[in-house]
Amino acid sequence: MSTNELIRALAKSIQQDVRHYQAIETQLQQQRQLMLDRALEQLTQLNFKLDKAYSQLQHHSQQRQQWLQTLGFSGDSDGFAALLTRLPKAVAQQLQDSHGKLLAQMRSCQMLNDRNGQLLIQQQQRLNQLLNPQQAQQQLNDYGPIA
Repeated sequence: MSTNELIRALAKSIQQDVRHYQAIETQLQQQRQLMLDRALEQLTQLNFKLDKAYSQLQHHSQQRQQWLQTLGFSGDSDGFAALLTRLPKAVAQQLQDSHGKLLAQMRSCQMLNDRNGQLLIQQQQRLNQLLNPQQAQQQLNDYGPIA
């Protein structure tokens, strides 16, 4: 690939991942609702889709790292920043804007994923309280079990 082709591929990959993260954001919202509804079969199917999407995103990220390295930069955020300084301003701005959108989508998905994790922890604690009420009562007593 020529330098221009690599830069176009990098830009296209970033834009595609923005769309992928938008879809994941919707799926994470669905995941939360399925967890609340205790819809195990649907939740299992959705989790499979999310795992596949995460694998694809990881592959795309690795590709971008390789492209940056092929262009002579480090395959990290410093390398990306260095690339931007070498591009025409309009191209650099467009690439930087797309990258900013990608980072924002990633943060949004991380927040939703963390929120879903907290819900899962709460559900597990409730289940433990129902299955073992004596142990749950001991955990509520700050001074240990009552003798």
